[in-house]
Amino acid sequence: MSGDKQHFIPQFLLRNFAVRKGNKPAKVFVYPKDRVAFRTSTSNIAAERHFYSQPSNDGKITLDDEITKFENRIAEAINTITKASADEYLDRNQVAEVVAHFTIRQATFRHIAFQAFDKISGIADTTFTDERKAWTAFGLHHDRASGMILEGFEKLYDEHRVSLQNKGFFSKEAFVEFAFAWTKENFSRNFSNTRSQTETLLKELKKFAAEVPRKSHLKALGQGLAPTPRVEPLAKMNWVIQTFKENQLILPDCIAV
Repeated sequence: MSGDKQHFIPQFLLRNFAVRKGNKPAKVFVYPKDRVAFRTSTSNIAAERHFYSQPSNDGKITLDDEITKFENRIAEAINTITKASADEYLDRNQVAEVVAHFTIRQATFRHIAFQAFDKISGIADTTFTDERKAWTAFGLHHDRASGMILEGFEKLYDEHRVSLQNKGFFSKEAFVEFAFAWTKENFSRNFSNTRSQTETLLKELKKFAAEVPRKSHLKALGQGLAPTPRVEPLAKMNWVIQTFKENQLILPDCIAV
């Protein structure tokens, strides 16, 4: 059953890069971007607590269990691939499944999405807590409504056309012009009055940005550990073993391109 520490690069793959020194257990070299390289056990690298799922307390199969079971077949495929001779063409379907699986299960898949959502959240936070930036973001520095605020006014008119016409706004253009002028005139006061609500919404957005990448990643994995839309185009390619050249470096985390 799944435990707390869950590998996003399986240990059976990492062990192929392990080096043994004397009688000590074999270890892999790790090359972080922000510190010097070091050696460690495969159990301590390329893993995070509960990366895929919480451990089951009732015996129910977890996502991490499903991945572990699925990778028994993947391990056999990699074993076959590593035994192939140089310049030998490989089974397209077999390689396609391996590459598709490692691509979608990678931590990078989730981390890139998180960085994008976090960036959006940060931009929203710095924009809508600063009156001057918010003024510009809404396009209020222009003479006429445009972009997002124009679409909002037009939608508002369409939804309340009868009521607005009864109040004298017989054309959408007239309503948009009035609403834009009113918004500009009252923006500073409304910005101050709604500041606390805006800050609450931005906090929720930041929380949302932190949760969505993980939930989306797990949902995608739950729908398929080697998705057919990824496997099919990969299976159309030719895959061949190439001889390792001197002075080149292969890292265990570069497992899918």
